[in-house]
Amino acid sequence: MFKLAIIVIVALFLWGVIKGIRDQRKYDAIPIPDFPPTSKDGTKLMKTVEFTLSGVNHEHDGSDPQKVIDRNMKGKWLTLQAEPKNKYDGTAVKVLYDGKYIGWLPASNVSLSESKAKDMIFKRLTHGLEVLARFEHTTFIQVGGWDLDDDDPRLSDYEFTSAVITCAIYELPGGRYPK
Repeated sequence: MFKLAIIVIVALFLWGVIKGIRDQRKYDAIPIPDFPPTSKDGTKLMKTVEFTLSGVNHEHDGSDPQKVIDRNMKGKWLTLQAEPKNKYDGTAVKVLYDGKYIGWLPASNVSLSESKAKDMIFKRLTHGLEVLARFEHTTFIQVGGWDLDDDDPRLSDYEFTSAVITCAIYELPGGRYPK
């Protein structure tokens, strides 16, 4: 009986490993579209910048990012909206997927180049210029609970799924912002 139990356990383990490999292969096969080399107005792509979204741990505009963000969104196009009247960040950029809020471009704890890129994105959006953004992958973040041990069950209250996205920044049409 003991041998049979061991065989069943090993078989279930191997089945799980094989299923995991198949699932990962399906995920890896999801194509990520390239950013166009030129924008709709004919300007050239200057650079792309990757961001890990903030604000994923609370609802906004009736949308709960924890229920929207999914790893199968890989390669999907996102919508960015400038929020100049945001009381926490005067250059806030909201990120939407299929019209649903999934987070913000981060305002703090970012590198200088990310901060400058976010400001460029905000300025382009407020001047009516398109900024392309695509979903790259999910990531795991912890917000608070730093005093808890790794095996503390309360830690899950502080853990969230976030998203890593890439934004494309194109040259300005005519070298300046439209009036």
